[in-house]
Order: sequence, then C-alpha cells, then structure tokens
Amino acid sequence: SAWLNWITVWQTWSWADYICDWIDDNIQIQDAINAINTAWGGIISIMEWVYVISGRMTPKSNVTIIGAGKWATTLIWWVVWDWMFYNNTAISNFSIKDITLDCNSTATGWLLWLNKITNWFFYNVEFKNVASGGWHAVVGIATVATAIDCFNNTFENCIFDTHSGGLEMLLLMNAETTKVI
Repeated sequence: SAWLNWITVWQTWSWADYICDWIDDNIQIQDAINAINTAWGGIISIMEWVYVISGRMTPKSNVTIIGAGKWATTLIWWVVWDWMFYNNTAISNFSIKDITLDCNSTATGWLLWLNKITNWFFYNVEFKNVASGGWHAVVGIATVATAIDCFNNTFENCIFDTHSGGLEMLLLMNAETTKVI
C-alpha cells in the first residue's frame, strides 16, 4: 500500500503484516521495506525471534527497522560471499535499532555495506559471528576518484563482536561526520 508507515514482521502471529517461516525470511523483510512509502517514511517492527536471512536485502530512504531488543531479535545470515544489507544508490534517513545481525560464521559472509548514504542511524545493534575475511560493517567505497558521499551517520551503543579473522570489524571510506559512540 502507498500509505503504509508502520509494518509488523513476525514468525507466528496472524495479525502481523508479514509472517516469516524460518526459510528465506529476507523475502518478507524486503517486501516490508519495499511497502514503506519513502515520501512519508515508516517503521518496520521485527518482533522477538530468530529470522533466517538467505539473500541480500536493500535498504531504502526514510525506513527504520526496529527489533524487540538487541538480544531478543536476531537476523541470522545463511549465505556465503554476499552482504546481508547492501545498497549502491543514494539513500538517506535509514535506521536499524534494537537488533542483532549475526553472520553465523559463514565463510566470507558480510553483514552490512552502505554506499552513498546520509543521515543513517544504528542504535543498540550487535554485529557478530563474522568469519575470517568477512566484515561486520563497511560504509563507503574505497576509490580515489570517488568523492565523499556518506555524511552524518552514526553507530551508537553498537557491539562489534566475535570475529574469527583480523581487524575486519568496521571500515569507513569516503565518509564524513560519521560517529561511533
């Protein structure tokens, strides 16, 4: 619907707008993201549970994803060689709050890569279980020719935990006024 601004995702309740089944839950979550009218903005409330993510999700402007708490709502990644959240078109005002993003120690799996993004906010998010060679979070693109295209972004009260590799936790490139609090 063009007027949706609050959407509920859950695994069990029939009153949820999108019902997940522990198989490809990324489809229902991406459908919820796509259903938000970005002109007005909206919230996707992902209820307490573990959700199986088996494909890339693309964030949109003016969308906030809220879990039931950092240790209550978990999106667990089941893919090798891809990102759980990835964009390569300009977006603004995207947020994720009160949730755990678990890479499930998949070989060279990654959680988050955001490019050309402004005014995003990650609050109370745990990024965890990234295998060697993967990343918890990447912001921006590493090229000399690329101008700074990521502005006014914040990681607040976030945890970057359980990485079996080197220093591949958080990488900021061509990003300005990005805060890690």
